[in-house]
Amino acid sequence: MTFTREQKKEAYKKLSPEVQDFVMSNETTELIENYLKEAGLSEEQSIDADSEILYAMYALQTLSDAINNISKLSSKNISDLSKLKTNLDNNIFKNIFKIMNGPEETSEETTQKTPPQNNVGTSFEQIILNQARAMQPAVAKDSLGYGVAKPAVPANLPTEEPPKAIHNYMSDDPYREPIS
Repeated sequence: MTFTREQKKEAYKKLSPEVQDFVMSNETTELIENYLKEAGLSEEQSIDADSEILYAMYALQTLSDAINNISKLSSKNISDLSKLKTNLDNNIFKNIFKIMNGPEETSEETTQKTPPQNNVGTSFEQIILNQARAMQPAVAKDSLGYGVAKPAVPANLPTEEPPKAIHNYMSDDPYREPIS
């Protein structure tokens, strides 16, 4: 999948400083590089695969999507990339998840965890998917509980965007470069 430069910048800015440091650290880069070599990717394929993994670390896509894209660009079967996915998940994405959620407590109470009652997953991929679902617009329901095409908009919210102001800066603006 292709993302614009602006999308990548915004996604990176949304990461906490600790996650940003982890993602950009030399250790993380070297780990990913080694995993890509183990997967038998050429240098050119590794560059593209590294970008796909970075997009997943930025939460622009899931790790599964990244592996599917790597499979397509390298013409390798997804099952051939299962070790790559496992290594990335265990050594990269679980660390990102730990950084995001803080250090885990090791008391007896936390070692006997029960499954979440609200069907919210705890894996990094599941959390990203849950966030994507939560950001979907509200949909009106008919009398049988089926969604209808028109989104539900509260009466107090405007349904149209107000016109945007057009600023006409004169050529006297000291911060503006000349057009010619």
